[in-house]
Amino acid sequence: MQTDRYTKSVLTVIAAALVALVVQNAVPKAEAQNRAVQPVALCSMSGDQCVSVGKAGPNNTVGVLAVQNVGGR
Repeated sequence: MQTDRYTKSVLTVIAAALVALVVQNAVPKAEAQNRAVQPVALCSMSGDQCVSVGKAGPNNTVGVLAVQNVGGR
């Protein structure tokens, strides 16, 4: 009787592991659609002022040049 319970327990664990592997391989991995750099605009909440950004510095830092009015506002 004890051996039967042990065997059922071990088989249940093996079955659960197999189900987990099937589910894991059934779901595709998420990947980005492209590896291009995404441009970003930093603007005020109203959208009338945006930041102009300069080129990267010696330590790959980015400098803010000026705040610009957008659309002549």
